[in-house]
Amino acid sequence: MLGYVHNDYRLIETYRPAPAAALECPITVFTGTEDPKLIVAQVAHLGPLGRDGEPDLQAFPGGHFYLGPQRAEVVPRWWAGWIPPASTAAPCCPHPMTPRSPIP
Repeated sequence: MLGYVHNDYRLIETYRPAPAAALECPITVFTGTEDPKLIVAQVAHLGPLGRDGEPDLQAFPGGHFYLGPQRAEVVPRWWAGWIPPASTAAPCCPHPMTPRSPIP
């Protein structure tokens, strides 16, 4: 087990992302207001990754595991980003884990 943990930390400490083109869809970031892993001020640095510049920040009370206590608020906001206004429209960024796409 320690080998897996050691490798996880090595990856975290040494990973450097390669430059890539911006995504062709807006970015929404969900985080807890007291999350030590993602400080709310860091979200602005994600702006160049999406077409709209600054990402849409959805911050909820809580730390890194805010989702459990905030589930009733988080889930509807998450779904709102994937359900298009017209039933025939596709989401802007199909992803294999979205409800509209089968998992490969």
